[in-house]
Amino acid sequence: MNPKFKRNKGITLIALIITIIVLLILAIVAIRAVTGDGILAHAKNARDKWGEATAEEEAMLGNLTNYITDQSGNNPATGDQPIPMKEAQNKKLSDTENKKVEDEYGNIVVVPAGFKIVVDDTTKYAEAENPHITDGIVIEDESAGNQGSQFVWVPVGEIYTSKEHTEESKKTITFGRYSWSGSTGTVKQSAEVGGGFEKEVSITSGGSYNYTEKLQNSESKNVKAKDIVEFCTSVTTNGGYYIGRYEAGDSSATQERTGSSGTSTEGTLVCKKGQYVYNWILQKDASAKCQEMYTGKSFTSDLVNSYAWDTAIEFIQQCGTEYDASTYASLNKSTKFGKTGENKDQYRNINDMSGNARECTTEAYSNDSYPCISRGGYYITPNGRAGTYTSDHCGISPSLSSSSYSFRPLLYL
Repeated sequence: MNPKFKRNKGITLIALIITIIVLLILAIVAIRAVTGDGILAHAKNARDKWGEATAEEEAMLGNLTNYITDQSGNNPATGDQPIPMKEAQNKKLSDTENKKVEDEYGNIVVVPAGFKIVVDDTTKYAEAENPHITDGIVIEDESAGNQGSQFVWVPVGEIYTSKEHTEESKKTITFGRYSWSGSTGTVKQSAEVGGGFEKEVSITSGGSYNYTEKLQNSESKNVKAKDIVEFCTSVTTNGGYYIGRYEAGDSSATQERTGSSGTSTEGTLVCKKGQYVYNWILQKDASAKCQEMYTGKSFTSDLVNSYAWDTAIEFIQQCGTEYDASTYASLNKSTKFGKTGENKDQYRNINDMSGNARECTTEAYSNDSYPCISRGGYYITPNGRAGTYTSDHCGISPSLSSSSYSFRPLLYL
């Protein structure tokens, strides 16, 4: 064959260039398919959406858990975990929410919005740095309006005096209304929640008369609690309530209050040590002062009722060192008629129940002439005689006011 006509079987330059261009186009297409808005973009988008869905699910489960906890009554204040007692002392916990605080034994106290737990020389806790619920936890109002008024938490239900929660360390404060023997402090009769606080259960006086606690406010000779059913429901749900640490004081008074037939109602109610006693006031006016003490809050104030008074006595007797001291006259430590908290009748940080002045309550008496009930001991200045005892009942007229009668507010959540 003539070499001049021999074929070249290799690739031409033009074909090579075309091949390279095709390969580059394919490479660009492949890269764009993987990056940009392609496979990687879709993968990233899918990952982001999965993360958002997971976060939404966790938030929903968290909200559901908090709701269930709140509705079960295990978390009566907020959805938060309880604050350890050591971290909650002497500082306001919240302006808007009630907060749970837990002592080292796992007992819970609910602190109202705007209040702090007081730990100082006056509270006389067993361990000043680590108070327990059995000591009588004191709270103080931090707002300007009520000038440091103080209240004591009365626990209801099972409470413990050790971390182990053994039967030996358990105390049970049964919420209810009681009558006691005046000489021994032994319970003689009870109208407990189990008997139905939605009923007007009577406690007999030993004669033909009896004492009842009406359910809601109504027009009558005797003033009623704002809503006794609401109060009792709150107490059993939240595991306690607050009773005024002292009998009522008048922070605007510059000397002992004087008056006649309930005319002196212009005073400023505080529940604080060292105040002139808020006396010379009718029962209905005392009730109005207590109910107006706090309004528009996450808690309610009212005149003390028989459930609150009697359960406080049970708390004192079960958790105190003088087990019957709150009930009978021989241990009335009132030595004079003085300012609030001046006498030595302090039990579980609750003062003035056994002495100083009798205290009007919302409890009713079946004697139409004396339908209002006052409770507690008193000290009569003219003849220098301390009288009666903490659990005592005394029927009084709705038109009666005197130097020997005062009152006490309470709080519930």
